Amino acid sequence: MLRRRHQYALIAFILTSASGQSAKADGCPSGTTQIGERTEETTDSIIVHPICREVSVKSVTVPNLDTDPNGAPLSAAQLRVVDRRIVNVQKAIALLGKSNPEWAEERRRVFESMREDAVELSWEGVNLLSLGLTELEKAIAEAHLSDMHINALSKAFSEPLKTLPSEESRLNRIMATTQDPALTKSIIEYATAVHRLRDAEHSKDAVSMVARVRDAAETLKSEFEAMKAEQQPADVAEGLYMSSAFVGQAALVFVAEGPEAVTAAAGSAMSSLAVGGRELVNLWQERGQLVVLNQNAADRDRMRVELLGRLDDLHEQHERLVWAIQHAGRAVSAH
Repeated sequence: MLRRRHQYALIAFILTSASGQSAKADGCPSGTTQIGERTEETTDSIIVHPICREVSVKSVTVPNLDTDPNGAPLSAAQLRVVDRRIVNVQKAIALLGKSNPEWAEERRRVFESMREDAVELSWEGVNLLSLGLTELEKAIAEAHLSDMHINALSKAFSEPLKTLPSEESRLNRIMATTQDPALTKSIIEYATAVHRLRDAEHSKDAVSMVARVRDAAETLKSEFEAMKAEQQPADVAEGLYMSSAFVGQAALVFVAEGPEAVTAAAGSAMSSLAVGGRELVNLWQERGQLVVLNQNAADRDRMRVELLGRLDDLHEQHERLVWAIQHAGRAVSAH
């Protein structure tokens, strides 16, 4: 199966006219396709710069699904996260492509409409982390890691925990303002789970580290369930998106530092952590950038091109996961 991987480049065509009319390129060169345009005003003309996309094709590397009994359900969970992210990124790209005097108000309206998507996506993301961490815990328990691997993992695990004090402070502020008893109960449970991450860090026990991050993901999932049941104020919602990014960063440690033997044994569990953790972090970062963006067209163009590249990666993930689910089904039926 073939897939497309796109690399983005800005290719400028400058055609000027003495009459002061706008000048525009006829199109993009062979091997590229136009994905947008930006304008530049000079003293006597308006110059249009097409934004073109280079297209290249590479083959897909697919894991051996016969040896991964969790491949189908975990790939399906990954696919749900990826598909929700595609919708979310497409909305952001559409917003960034608009240009009008009331863009700030338009941004606010679209941002509000994206909130429900973000809640669903965050729930799917932390659910995916929970599923992946459950399988990873089993793989690490059976692997009997060396002291060298445990020390490296412990050192890496301490990095995201440096922001633990601010995470706990933010949770306390949310609990002081929310009037939702179900959400308050979930936050208390999550705060307790987050506090135990510090104990896991000091334990030098890899299984404990994975288990405590899984517990944090499980309790965070209940927070988003409460948010789905009753809409929360914007500051509460944004605070919990930051929490999901925090848990995502902690989970990504096991992807970056996991020994090769554990990575192979964990199979789809490890890719679940990579997909879930990365997309939770990306969601939070993108929302933060959209909040501060103003009418400046150049800043919006830069973010739009960045998101177009990210959207291509997500489409690749979608194709890979659909293939994986189909072939995992065949592998299961063949046994």
